[in-house]
Amino acid sequence: PSFAFTIIVNLEQTSVSEMSFERSPTAENHRIPLNDGNNIPLLGLGTFSTPKITAKDACYNAVKIAIDVGYRHFDGAWVYGNEAEVGRAFQEKIADGTVSRDDIHYCGKLWNTYHPPEMVRPTVEKSLKLMKIDYIDLYIIELPMAFKAGDVIYPKDENGKYLYQLTDLCATWEVRSESGGEYAGQAIGSASVNRMEVFNKALIQSASDVSGVDGTT
Repeated sequence: PSFAFTIIVNLEQTSVSEMSFERSPTAENHRIPLNDGNNIPLLGLGTFSTPKITAKDACYNAVKIAIDVGYRHFDGAWVYGNEAEVGRAFQEKIADGTVSRDDIHYCGKLWNTYHPPEMVRPTVEKSLKLMKIDYIDLYIIELPMAFKAGDVIYPKDENGKYLYQLTDLCATWEVRSESGGEYAGQAIGSASVNRMEVFNKALIQSASDVSGVDGTT
């Protein structure tokens, strides 16, 4: 599996010199700080794959090997269809003593059809159940647009055109503070947003108790 993930975090508060990058970083020690004292391993393994053409357990085996060689940051999503494999790899490497849950940083994503605030917590719980974990370290909005709400991943009309729905992305994250915060972990954010200074400032203000992260795919 392959996935390019760039983290842009708290640029107003953190300078490049403050990040203290090492000359010979490894997947285990190359981390970027967040404003709440937590940090994210900068090197990570993306778990995106196409289930129809990806061999069974390919993601599971990739994650186990990655943990063995030192990776601690894993990027995934419910919509990838393989969170159960990722979670199984986590559980096995925790059970054999290679890592603890605290060593792993998992980034999950909220899919486009689950933006209404009342759908956020149940969606997070789907991922937790599949992965058999208690929390997600970083939970981000997959794309800054919403499809028609529901369980159809790519909703279309009778003419094959995608069905979109107006949404307030800040309202989407308000539920994080009100009822689902313990599930989302230490940080929330967005992905594929090119107007970060407009959107993310509002997003962070709407959930000011957590760190905000922008991921560019």
